[in-house]
Amino acid sequence: MSWGLVWFRNDLRVRDHEALLTACLEHAGRIIPVYVFDKRQVGPHARTRLGQFSKCSTPRAQFLVEAVQDLANTLRTHYRGMQLLVYKNALPENVIPKLIAELSTEKQVHVGAVYYHREVCSEERAVEDALRAALCALNQRGELPAVTLRALDGSSTLYHADDLPSGASVGNMPPVFTSWRKLVEKGARIRAPLPMPDPAKVQPLPLSLGCDPIPTCAREVIGDNCEQARLRHRVPWTLPDDATSRVDPRHACPFRGGESAAQERVQAYTFGTDAIARYKATRNGLLGTEYSTKWSPYLALGNVTPRQLYAVLRRYETERPEKKGISTYWVLFELEWRDFFRFTAMRYGNALFWRRGLQAVLRGDPQVAGRSKTWRQDAVLLDRWQTGMTGFPLVDANQRELLATGWMSNRGRQNVASFLTKDLEIDWRLGAEWFESLLLDYDACSNYGNWQYAAGVGLDPRADRHFDVIRQARMYDPEGHYMRRWLPELESCTDWSQVLHLHEHYPEYPAPVVRHLHGGRKNLDDAANAPKCAVRGTKSGSRGRRQTKQTGKPHREPGWMRQAHTGAVDILDNRDGSAALEQNRQTVLDAYLRSQKR
Repeated sequence: MSWGLVWFRNDLRVRDHEALLTACLEHAGRIIPVYVFDKRQVGPHARTRLGQFSKCSTPRAQFLVEAVQDLANTLRTHYRGMQLLVYKNALPENVIPKLIAELSTEKQVHVGAVYYHREVCSEERAVEDALRAALCALNQRGELPAVTLRALDGSSTLYHADDLPSGASVGNMPPVFTSWRKLVEKGARIRAPLPMPDPAKVQPLPLSLGCDPIPTCAREVIGDNCEQARLRHRVPWTLPDDATSRVDPRHACPFRGGESAAQERVQAYTFGTDAIARYKATRNGLLGTEYSTKWSPYLALGNVTPRQLYAVLRRYETERPEKKGISTYWVLFELEWRDFFRFTAMRYGNALFWRRGLQAVLRGDPQVAGRSKTWRQDAVLLDRWQTGMTGFPLVDANQRELLATGWMSNRGRQNVASFLTKDLEIDWRLGAEWFESLLLDYDACSNYGNWQYAAGVGLDPRADRHFDVIRQARMYDPEGHYMRRWLPELESCTDWSQVLHLHEHYPEYPAPVVRHLHGGRKNLDDAANAPKCAVRGTKSGSRGRRQTKQTGKPHREPGWMRQAHTGAVDILDNRDGSAALEQNRQTVLDAYLRSQKR
């Protein structure tokens, strides 16, 4: 009589959970659930690769802790006291084999298989490989019955990879989202969500096992390893502490983590308030909780699946036919974007993290790769951007909201990313890592895919896309309500167009860090005299007539910013890689598909 061990990862739920359901079916309901706070991702010393930022700062760590608490409570409530085994500051490839050995030798409980949902990015795949190697070593010793490793696809995407039409499959997907979307909408089906295991058929372990206590707050998992702690006493504006951040009335996403909270939020946004019917009109909002779904943090942790959301949308359209319209489709549209980025990561591998991005691989053209943009390395400008002290109100308000709450609107993300990459011309990967550290809804594929779009190195056919942050402020916050909420120094401001001179009237607010936008193509004096926009939804890009280049002495960057982006995965990034640049496209594809590290 064997047991199935279910390794929970970014799938903290019991509904529509293929690994959990399969383990129950194949082991007659005898399952052992395990969750490990991987110290490389969520721990006191977890740091991003390039910028050395905290890998998971307080807001997201707290959301994760709440999701784990909710999963433990659900398992205990629905499955006769089932215990979720939790381990902090640990490594899955060490914890799981050790647990299997102890169960067999000390408790006479044989684990026949370990079930989990596979991931697509390199760091997560490396953990899977390490666990596979550890279990192989355990089996080779011959001291215990053999243990198999069962990797399943799960429900992390709206469309299952096996259901994609041939022209849009992972191996043949078009590089442009619109082309891919049209193919899948026409030729792919969306699977129904899986049911949760029948409580009557589940058998929890009839004994209690020793493990770490379930954390009650983020500090128990990450300690002081968070950007909020590092910056709290350095920024000139008030940064809420851990206890008050969630209850801050300005918080646009003040919801708890976990599957139960996810179900409540989905119900509230659809059948509760009918806010879903207004989504297309409000999705570019900046203030409040209802301008967008706020489902993305739950999707990131797997508290809810895209297929569950699709089922809710279809039921809403059936039961509220008078509300059926384009808004529900736009939610589906965003889920398809999420799929596109995940399948892109599956198709192109570690190029998702390259400085030159997917463009360098997709084209496989040495001349195109040779014309790749040279990014500035300016630690002072980066810090001003991170802390919301650039002198550009829309950017600063969004950056302060992110640092204080872990949330930023989609409109805000597009603007601050464009500002960093197109106006400050700083390495886009530093921005992506900053979002990785802070965002409640951080998802590796979507985050790095979107940042490549912003930087003009991704699959976007409009590589020169630019968001004019002054014009965008006029369009989406014309009265300054949002900017005023996060910039108390400008509380009495009534004219937001005079960006170049705001600091003269409000001395506590910083002067602009640059005098020209879009690589010198737009002069701030021209922007101050531009007419106000009365209609939303017009094109965001604009260019000034002057082509003045930025001037001023550059700041010397610290050592960590001078490090080259090297390694086997980035053969197009080496300065002396002339031989590599001469290889054809297929050789480049083979190189990064073989790589195992970012």
